[in-house]
Parts: sequence; structure tokens; C-alpha cells
Amino acid sequence: CGAAISWRYPLVEVLTGGLFIAALLAFGPTPHGLVAAVLLAALVVVTFIDLEHQVIPDEVTLGGLPVGLLASVLLGRPPFPEALLAALGGAGALYLLAVYGELVFRREVLGGGDVKLAAMLGAFLGGRHLLLAFFLACLAGGIVGGLLLATGRAERGTLLAFGPFLAFGAAAALFFGEPLWAWYWEWPR
Repeated sequence: CGAAISWRYPLVEVLTGGLFIAALLAFGPTPHGLVAAVLLAALVVVTFIDLEHQVIPDEVTLGGLPVGLLASVLLGRPPFPEALLAALGGAGALYLLAVYGELVFRREVLGGGDVKLAAMLGAFLGGRHLLLAFFLACLAGGIVGGLLLATGRAERGTLLAFGPFLAFGAAAALFFGEPLWAWYWEWPR
């Protein structure tokens, strides 16, 4: 039709393909590898939609939640009780953060899409890896926010989409969760 193609489309395709290859290399051509690829595809969708529109579609999170729980039943990784508790606990934690954050700052600080995304991530990752994903998301968000403030590209009170940071944390926990936890527990105290 002669219309220009946005840079976003090839970026999404290359990123998704690269993540699928990474899942294949990390988990092999196994059911766990397939589940990882499904989660990673959902995280790519969440990231780009949230960056552009500051919304996370229910079709991804509420559709992904039962997929993660079913995968935990079929594969036992994470065990179903852990996946269910992590889904409920993750959503509950972010819901409370949203409610109390709004009370403190007198404006919305976290959207409902982030809460539902936390539930989906809990179902796929389980409790330990969800906790790691939250930590990495907050760390990455703090670094990016600090850099934006320092360079004058944002000011105090500017809201950043949190979904991409949750997606980053979840992907990092998926691929590197076990070594990161092992490193943490071996750290001298």
C-alpha cells in the first residue's frame, strides 16, 4: 500500500524471535520451554502496549493467568499450590500498594493492569521468582526514573508505565532466577 512501516513492528518481531530462541536454548524443546515462550510473548505484548498507552490489556493478563496455572498443574513447575498462592499474593501486594499509594500521593500510582499482571506472573513463576521479579522491576524502574530525572526528560511526579519493568523482572527471573537466588544465599553476611 506504500505506507511506511513503524520501527516498532520489526523490533517486536526480532525481540520476540530472540526471546523464543533464548527459551529454546535455556529450556530445550520441552513443555517448559513452550510455557516460557508463551510467557515471554505475553511480556513483549504487555511492554509495548503499556509503553504506548499506559494500559495492560486484560486479554493478556486474565487470559494468561489460567494458562500459567494450568501449566503448573501439568508440569509441576512451579507446584500448583505455590503458583496459586503467588498469583493471589502478587496481585494482593500490588493492589495494596496501589490503594495506599493513592492515599499517600492523592493520585493513582499503580494501575489495575499491573495488579492483574502480577497475578499472571505469580502463576507462571511461583513465589520466589515473583519476589525476585518485583525486586528487579523496582530496581530497573528506579534506575530509569533516576536517569530520566537527572537528564531532565522527566520531572518529579511523572508517571512511568510499570508493566515494562515487571516484564523485565519476570524475564530475568525466568532465565536467571535460580543462579540469582543461589548467589544471594551465598553472599557473606
